[in-house]
Amino acid sequence: MATGAIDIWRRRSLMRSCAAMLSVQREFRRHCPAEVDMLPILDLSDVKTLVGWRKLRQLCNEWGKFYHVRIRAFTAQFLFLMLLVVGDLLTGMLLPGYTEFSDVSVTSMTVSAGICTLLICGIVLMVFLGNEVNASYERHVYLLFRQRSLMLAMSLEQSKKTKHCESLRPLHPEASTLVECSELISALCEELDFEGKVKPLTLFGLRLGWSLLSALNFIPLGIATTVFSFCSESGQDRCRL
Repeated sequence: MATGAIDIWRRRSLMRSCAAMLSVQREFRRHCPAEVDMLPILDLSDVKTLVGWRKLRQLCNEWGKFYHVRIRAFTAQFLFLMLLVVGDLLTGMLLPGYTEFSDVSVTSMTVSAGICTLLICGIVLMVFLGNEVNASYERHVYLLFRQRSLMLAMSLEQSKKTKHCESLRPLHPEASTLVECSELISALCEELDFEGKVKPLTLFGLRLGWSLLSALNFIPLGIATTVFSFCSESGQDRCRL
């Protein structure tokens, strides 16, 4: 679980670094690596720069992909084994005939509680980190669209230049170049939008986000309710230290 959280933390740092290259605002550069924080923003009025940023983001997103898939598989197996252990414990609490056979005691309940706590803490940490990774798609689209709006404004300003200023050296790229870059940014934003919907970061087949905790909250609630009912009624002797 700790390895999975570290892997998602690394992905979050990479996505933050990609966002830091598009803005100098503190909110988009917070907690990013110091080496990235020292860099200026990219000049998106150049087509090669846009293509390079897209390739860099793809590399950051795909780097360690199979390692992440293996971590997800191990986490799913750990969840399955935990459900078997907890299921055996709950069966011993709910079925009186199985209680003696499974030997329900404080020790077994403590071990099961430790396993559940470890898994739940790992899931919460991975959800906390993975939620920002999935939200990075929207953050990048927002920053790119903001640059696109500036480019469109600059292109309109360039097109309205008077004839007596045409002989002067332009301070900004030509209007045609700005239009091309704005169209490329629009296509890139559309690609990121679809990528965020089709290939989000998932765990147990569900999108990593706070909704995942809502889908799994029945596990600790069900266990706590069953243990409380067992210790307060039929299994008082077995719950004593």
